[in-house]
Amino acid sequence: MKPKTPRENAMELLDSLRGHYIVGQALSLAIKEIEARPLQEQEPSNVADMTLLRDELFPMYKNVEDATQEAQDKGIWPRPRNYQ
Repeated sequence: MKPKTPRENAMELLDSLRGHYIVGQALSLAIKEIEARPLQEQEPSNVADMTLLRDELFPMYKNVEDATQEAQDKGIWPRPRNYQ
């Protein structure tokens, strides 16, 4: 059996849950970074396209982020050290 090429490995990763999570994470972090720039340095069309890709094709990381934030807002995350 012939070893896989780096591209084949990358495509296999992209098609996995882990790949979807990683791409969603990269998009979320990039969106936050761009939006943190001064207004004249932001790229609104790039942010809009990245948001579309994240929300429609790679939503897993944002879903985890949103659930974590909701748990923090409710005071149930992180668990207290003395949680039994």
